[in-house]
Amino acid sequence: MRYSREMGVVLTGSFDDADNIYSHHNKENGILISRGHYSIVKNRLIWRNALSNEFGHGNNHSSGLSAARNGVTHATLSHNIVWENWGEGVSSFEADNIKIEDNIVHDNYIANIYISDSTYVICQSNFFY
Repeated sequence: MRYSREMGVVLTGSFDDADNIYSHHNKENGILISRGHYSIVKNRLIWRNALSNEFGHGNNHSSGLSAARNGVTHATLSHNIVWENWGEGVSSFEADNIKIEDNIVHDNYIANIYISDSTYVICQSNFFY
């Protein structure tokens, strides 16, 4: 997905498996899990998203890759490369039982990893710089 006027990819069902897709140059989130249970995002390249915040001009809380809100549970974000997004790189916000592992995340504008108001989050074996 590229050049979307909103989000690149949004997963809203249960047992979604998003594998090996590139998401870049989207106005808001590159990939967002926003509802559902047991979704997986893996083996992705995610860069230059959240362009509404480009050069610090926006006020949105977009990210490259996120599991957030609306009852998201048991999501896995693994083996992704996430960089140069104009927001957070990888985030979990108001979600439960999230696994963030084996990702490479670097050079994002706000933070490389952002975990807020989430419970039972495992964040392991990632490389952030």
